[in-house]
Amino acid sequence: MEIITNIFNYVLNDLGSTVFIPILMIILGKIFKMKWGEAISSGLLLGVAFAAVSLVSGYMGDIITPLAKDMASTVGKEFTIVDGGWSVLASVTWTWKYAFIMFPIQIAINFIMLLLKKTDTLNVDLWNVWGKAFIAYLTIQVTGRFWCGIVIAILQMVMELILGDAMRGRVQETTGVEGITIPHRHMLLCSLIYPVDKVLRKIPLFNKELTIDNLKAKLGFLFDKHVFGFVIGFLFGLLAKQDLAGCFTTGIQCGCALLLLPKVAGLFMEALNPLAEAASAFMSSKAGGRQIYIGLDNPMLLGNSEIWTTVILCIPVSIMLAVVLPFNKILPFAALDNLTLAVCCFMVCRGNLLRMIILYILGTPIYLYAATMVGPIISQLGWENGIFEAGQMYASAGMDCPAFTVIFMNLFQFLDGNFIWVLLAIVFMAGYIFTVKGFRKEGKQYFDSLQEKSNE
Repeated sequence: MEIITNIFNYVLNDLGSTVFIPILMIILGKIFKMKWGEAISSGLLLGVAFAAVSLVSGYMGDIITPLAKDMASTVGKEFTIVDGGWSVLASVTWTWKYAFIMFPIQIAINFIMLLLKKTDTLNVDLWNVWGKAFIAYLTIQVTGRFWCGIVIAILQMVMELILGDAMRGRVQETTGVEGITIPHRHMLLCSLIYPVDKVLRKIPLFNKELTIDNLKAKLGFLFDKHVFGFVIGFLFGLLAKQDLAGCFTTGIQCGCALLLLPKVAGLFMEALNPLAEAASAFMSSKAGGRQIYIGLDNPMLLGNSEIWTTVILCIPVSIMLAVVLPFNKILPFAALDNLTLAVCCFMVCRGNLLRMIILYILGTPIYLYAATMVGPIISQLGWENGIFEAGQMYASAGMDCPAFTVIFMNLFQFLDGNFIWVLLAIVFMAGYIFTVKGFRKEGKQYFDSLQEKSNE
């Protein structure tokens, strides 16, 4: 077992996703009968795309984080849990001795569902399998039952694949890349915010087109990505009490980031299109024309300016909520740019800025309270393995699928007579079913419109 654990640690921690995912994509390319040169080129370009988005996103984070820290330092409230971001949660999770068994379980579940035609998604995002180990560990700690953790992890895998199928039309519409989808666990939050967005769409004020491109068409150069980035960066500098020179510098940096992100994200299209075409041709020959979608993580979505605009505009609100909400024990820091929430809002709202901001604000308390609840449990694992100093608690204010995590890690408490979590799970699943049906319907409308255009 130690040898297997060391192998997985090497692949995950030493190679990292920017190396591991391209290697996996090259292998898939060959399975789908791509030429060696094409497979290697596409795989390496995908690695470059991941690295480039990480580079520009990190640049954006380096701009935002110090300013937000200056704002947060004046709040005057004690927070007992440190926001270490997703990387801290992942690192701690991999110290759990059973974490690696999630790899064969996820692969088996995916192939069984493919064979039974319960999904059309092949999830190659094995890097993020740590999320299944994460919820399995939490569930085991809460319930004291190993099998409960495995059951909840499998449930998450199934729900991810079904939701990935449902939102493939939305993914293609927003990325321009055919044959991919995003069966990532953080998308499960859509189960709560999609129904709310459906209500907001019925209000005329909130149903108007309000994307960056739409605003640019109506209001001109002020909504050019670099100009708009400069404006919001300058204003954010003022909120952080920078001097005039600092405000101008921050404005230029934000303008640079918002201009570069869409260009960098375009690399995903260039890398994935050949693989998607090869996969489509391969499956057509082997499965009677059945379309199989490649499931990936969400970096290709981060080129959308609406995501970053929402994050930046909502940072002061996130800090304020952390301060005023009772029982909250974490101040957003490493995950202050809560992209997991912003991406969900973007996918649900199709980039409508006004609704995105509303849903982001409504969703933030869920993240704060989930981190407050999970922090002591996951920190215990860190103390036991010498990762954290004893007594110091860590969590992430941007934890993936916070509502699903908290509700379902507690679900089996009904075995001990506590049924409140069963009721909450029913509410969540009702939202999930409603969301899946909604994404499927809207995806069908999108694909039908493409078919009509091709017939003209």
